[in-house]
Amino acid sequence: NYYPQISAAIQQFSQNNLTNTHIRMAVVGVPLQLEGKCGVVSDFKNVTDFIPVADSLSTMRLPFNDEPTLDCPYLAATLSPPVNLSFRPMAERLFIMFTDEAAQSYLNPTISPGTVTSALNGMRARLFVFTVESVGETYRPIALGSGGQLFNLRETSVTLESTLGTLLNSVICR
Repeated sequence: NYYPQISAAIQQFSQNNLTNTHIRMAVVGVPLQLEGKCGVVSDFKNVTDFIPVADSLSTMRLPFNDEPTLDCPYLAATLSPPVNLSFRPMAERLFIMFTDEAAQSYLNPTISPGTVTSALNGMRARLFVFTVESVGETYRPIALGSGGQLFNLRETSVTLESTLGTLLNSVICR
């Protein structure tokens, strides 16, 4: 379970960026009790309002086995229910996924990594995936094809926070 490290990293990143009004964060849960589908846990919030959401990640326990890791970025990129996020029109769109599962779809019909990449590119969004080495290759075409990148999920919370900070600051400081 990587939730405590992820929560700590997001908490630290949030604390370090309390006054940055350019950053808004949202959480899409994979999976939620929506018939095995993903859904919005928290729509976009400023960093200060997002801290309690990040804190709740450390105690999250999901009693499901199916993780629709292709479906969530696809549904978010196409603004499809139940993942209908409220993006600002000209916002830089970064999807950051934390997973130790291989890329998989539970939509009917299932979707391919190429379909996800096309959807991300269609909305000018990039996918950054924190994952484990054994499944990382299943995300490589999507991450690289959308202008994103792969990262090691097994890092400490300090390293995860540093990577998140570097990643987001590279966008904000353009």
